[in-house]
Amino acid sequence: TRTNLLSAATLEKYVSEDMYDKFARIAKKEGFERAEDTFYNIIVAEKHHEKLYLELAQNIATDRVFQKDEEMVWRCLSCGYIHTGKAAPEKCPACVKPMSFFELLCENW
Repeated sequence: TRTNLLSAATLEKYVSEDMYDKFARIAKKEGFERAEDTFYNIIVAEKHHEKLYLELAQNIATDRVFQKDEEMVWRCLSCGYIHTGKAAPEKCPACVKPMSFFELLCENW
């Protein structure tokens, strides 16, 4: 839910700006350079998680999870059916799964 995403984003903000930063500073003070680097690298991932959760929460708030302003390519997670349009179909015409089974197609190979 949107509330859960906002809560998770708050936690990610805390761990990236407070917790792991403190861990990194302690590691540096104690001479553990590799641990310090690791904590700072984790901070990068945690900040990305925060951004992701906030954007997903915004999509829910603005009814943009399954509807976009431009034509997009949507893929059914159940059967792989491909649909092009501003919104995912109400149900998959191939396997009849509901809209919630659709995601934006991402070809990143």
